[in-house]
Amino acid sequence: MPEFVIREATDEDGPALAELFHETWGGYEGCAFEPEDPSLFERPASWFAEHGGRLWVVMRDGAVAGSLGVARHARPQEFALSMICLDEPSRGQGLATALLAGADAFAAASEATKLNLWIDQRLADGVRFLERQGFLRDPGVRQHDDGAGALQAHYSKPVQAEVSLRLSEAPPAGAA
Repeated sequence: MPEFVIREATDEDGPALAELFHETWGGYEGCAFEPEDPSLFERPASWFAEHGGRLWVVMRDGAVAGSLGVARHARPQEFALSMICLDEPSRGQGLATALLAGADAFAAASEATKLNLWIDQRLADGVRFLERQGFLRDPGVRQHDDGAGALQAHYSKPVQAEVSLRLSEAPPAGAA
């Protein structure tokens, strides 16, 4: 049975993340991964930190198997999700849901009210995941300049996590 660990990304994860995205996108007909900003893979953790966010990776038996990043959006109180990827063998384990819950909690703690993202409509597994997680497709599409004429749709949902900064007055369960 594989061992999974979710941890905060480091800049050293860049080459493994680039390989993961190329391999995963290659599994979809007509898709070739071309990052909008190459520095995402040169300094991934720093890029997200500089944009008021965080990037997490899924490790499967010590190798990068997935990721999800969240960063401040240009609109106040909104965060954008990106670098959402999970390799085929790691799917169905609840890992993407756990990554999204972490991003939601981070956004809530940062006083965000909305999460949003753009996704290539050919990434059918990702679109289904977002819809199962309560994301709604917003009107319109945009063409991604990737040479293949990819169309991206915009999805959004309210931030759900409730984060309490108040210390609990009750003792932990099982405490005397």
